[in-house]
Amino acid sequence: MIVISLCTKAHCMKLFCLLSMVVLVPAMASADLLPVISNQPQSISGSGILSVASTNATGFQWRWNGTDIPNATNSTLSRSASDPVGYYMVVVKNAAGWVPSQLAYLSRGSGGYVPFSNYGNPNWQAQAISQFTGQPLTAGLAQVVAGPELDQMQPVGDTWDFSWYAGDPSMAGYFDMDDQLVPTVSPGQTVYYRVDLTYPALSGTYTQPSRTLRLVAGGGSYPTPSADAIRFPTWPEWPEPWWHPEASTATNQTRIPGETFSFSAYYSAYTDFGIPTAQWRKDGRPIAGATNFVQTFGGAFGGNYQSVCALTNVQAADAGTYDVEVFGNQWMVKPTIRLSVQLLNGPGLFLTPRFSGTNLVCDLLGVAGRNYLVQWSPDLVSWNDLFSPTNITGTVTFTNPLASDAARFYRARLLP
Repeated sequence: MIVISLCTKAHCMKLFCLLSMVVLVPAMASADLLPVISNQPQSISGSGILSVASTNATGFQWRWNGTDIPNATNSTLSRSASDPVGYYMVVVKNAAGWVPSQLAYLSRGSGGYVPFSNYGNPNWQAQAISQFTGQPLTAGLAQVVAGPELDQMQPVGDTWDFSWYAGDPSMAGYFDMDDQLVPTVSPGQTVYYRVDLTYPALSGTYTQPSRTLRLVAGGGSYPTPSADAIRFPTWPEWPEPWWHPEASTATNQTRIPGETFSFSAYYSAYTDFGIPTAQWRKDGRPIAGATNFVQTFGGAFGGNYQSVCALTNVQAADAGTYDVEVFGNQWMVKPTIRLSVQLLNGPGLFLTPRFSGTNLVCDLLGVAGRNYLVQWSPDLVSWNDLFSPTNITGTVTFTNPLASDAARFYRARLLP
């Protein structure tokens, strides 16, 4: 008879086959699939409801700035004026594992003021200079971009038209507008701030950002902050650092418990305003010690840099949304990586074993995006490679001739 049974270990599933005249296939539990999020939570301002929609989900856990919110275990989360601002996300769960949502931001502010002027600024790079002509701008628009976090910066307030100064050469490249109100922050709250310049280019228009500043919003008893540190660099590579997605960790990783894994991000940058630094975050909260930003090429002027966030002995609680803030000539948040943790059937599960003539045919269900090695053995001691499905999207089918006079054993190994 043919007896098919399943042995589960940390990194291997074995399918045992003994050949005779009768086939007996004991009941085999089908593999549970990870939840799939179909609608992500969206950022809100003031108060409102955060929600997530998913399939295959049996549980939810909402987090605020990386901390589980007690009793927030439904698919929706109501936020009122008494709830804290910051990053919210939800981990969607079932028996197979945990899947994180994207970050949503709850903003609430009475309006904090930021400056909108570079006139009289003592910084020699504060004057707006065209990157194409090298001359002070006499046409174009200036726009404040600000918000409570780097990835929450939005255009605010009015724009300034440089053409108003076209008749006064001494005013070229300057703007001097009223202080601007940032509705998503309150007086005394930290605000990230820059000014974008949009002006005619060789074809169409070009937008050149200033250096990003971290300020304290004015209003009430708080004075409007100074923008003397604002700069509009004129070198052709600006804005930078610039991120190299082709060399960085891809998004939406799936891992199993016990693995060691690292996220990496690559950048090119100069050191005009100091050596760039980085800070990795999980669910919007800075990860202690995850600040490495190592130069891999170049010299004192700058070059290529790598930032790595390493995870050892991955567990379900490591499921989350990871990103890295980079502070250099320009500040940015990239990349965003959602890490899911698969608790069951991570090494791969054999399904629907069957025969076609003298061949065994079987389906392998594994984690999408992972690599496997299917092997067979006559004695459970020596193993022979059968095939290696790479970056599978769910289920793949394999076949192998069976010997008529001996047992043949199969296993699927999860590769690094």
